[in-house]
Amino acid sequence: MIWLDATPEQPVAATPMKNALAAVLRLETSAIEVVSDMSQAQGKAVLCVIYEGDGSDFSQIISIYLQDWVTRPSLLEGGSQIAKFVHTAMLLPNDESANPYSFVLASSSGSRVKVLVDSDQFDLHDRCVIVAYDGTPGGAEEGGT
Repeated sequence: MIWLDATPEQPVAATPMKNALAAVLRLETSAIEVVSDMSQAQGKAVLCVIYEGDGSDFSQIISIYLQDWVTRPSLLEGGSQIAKFVHTAMLLPNDESANPYSFVLASSSGSRVKVLVDSDQFDLHDRCVIVAYDGTPGGAEEGGT
């Protein structure tokens, strides 16, 4: 089952992602597979699919699937920990919002802030371009794109 979709600010390679997942999920790296295509999956406890972007900020997409028995932190906590391990900020789902353009930006230092991305860039070009920041709960929701 899918656990997390994240968009790192800078591209993340397979080995650092595998090591980060091992640390966050408290598993051996042998239980984790990192691939570039879902068809390469071999059925390990953790599957991480890295979809390469165009090289621009926030263009890579990382999807993480876990077997049901794997103990996991919350999405925001786990995503924030991964951002710290791979040393780059990550856009994480904002499950508290119905707005599809609302995300949580987890910095590599562990701080989190709600942001909005440009709807046209997201819908038409599959790019996440941040247009509004706000450190207060729900504040970025009032902004428009």
